[in-house]
Amino acid sequence: MRRLLCVALLGTVFGCKEQPITPFKLIVHVDSDPGQSLADLSIMFNDTEVKKTDAKGDALIETRRPDGEVVTLVVKCPADSAPAEPVRVTVRRTEGQAITKFERACRPLMRSIAVVVRADNGPNLPIMYLNNEVARTDASGAAHYAVRLRVNEPFTITLNTKGDEKLRPPNPSVPLIVGESDEVKLINIKFEREKPKIINIPTRPHSNIPRQVP
Repeated sequence: MRRLLCVALLGTVFGCKEQPITPFKLIVHVDSDPGQSLADLSIMFNDTEVKKTDAKGDALIETRRPDGEVVTLVVKCPADSAPAEPVRVTVRRTEGQAITKFERACRPLMRSIAVVVRADNGPNLPIMYLNNEVARTDASGAAHYAVRLRVNEPFTITLNTKGDEKLRPPNPSVPLIVGESDEVKLINIKFEREKPKIINIPTRPHSNIPRQVP
């Protein structure tokens, strides 16, 4: 798109020449998580790719759209990520204008969760997830397990005490939920061993009355 520059003298047009329109520039930066840039992602305008992000997650966009027009750019996120917010910018050219940088994120829909179990007085206990043993506490009662699940998905971890019926509480379960980032879930459970019941047997009082010998 070009703009005509005409020079007039005494009301007479002596000549016209084309002057290229200065491109309006902006940068779109894309991360998956803070500090984790995404490279080789397409930046789309009207369903057409206009640029890809570089190794730093940046895409320098240039447009010759007229001032005042609103340009909408769409980041084509990976299939296993949530869609990023579109970039909507109004074209405004000013002399010496700094290039505006727009930050966008393609947040993963799946997250890695490390479950760390600390079971006081609970050695050698199976750690159950979906009715399957996924880990077992060691002699100190410690265990860990990693799982990858969808964001906001609830899940439950259970410590199986069926092998030691005197542990209390029996078969404790801990409900958890997946957050929006990779994280460590810490489970602390203190077991107590049920003490044996003491049964007091009443004794018959001694009698001072002599028994008659048959």
